[in-house]
Amino acid sequence: MGQPIEMPLFNFINGSFTGEVASLDSKNFNLPLRRDIVHNVNRYFNMKGKRTYKLAKTMGDVAGTGKKPTPQKGSGRSR
Repeated sequence: MGQPIEMPLFNFINGSFTGEVASLDSKNFNLPLRRDIVHNVNRYFNMKGKRTYKLAKTMGDVAGTGKKPTPQKGSGRSR
C-alpha cells in the first residue's frame, strides 16, 4: 500500500491554519476526481428548490381544430 497522505487542518471560522495535520489513507483519498459525480451533485443542489409543472392542454387551451366535440347522432341523447 501507499504512504498515508498528510493534510493540514484549517479553522472554518476564520480560515487560519490550526497547526494540526491529519493523516489520511492513500487507498481512499488519493483517487482521481470523478467529474460525473461532481456534475450530478451540482445539478441536484441547483434544482433542489425548483418545481416543474407539467399538464396536458384541454380543449379550451388549444386553438380550435374544427372537429365536432361530440357527434350529433348516435349518442342516444336527444337534442
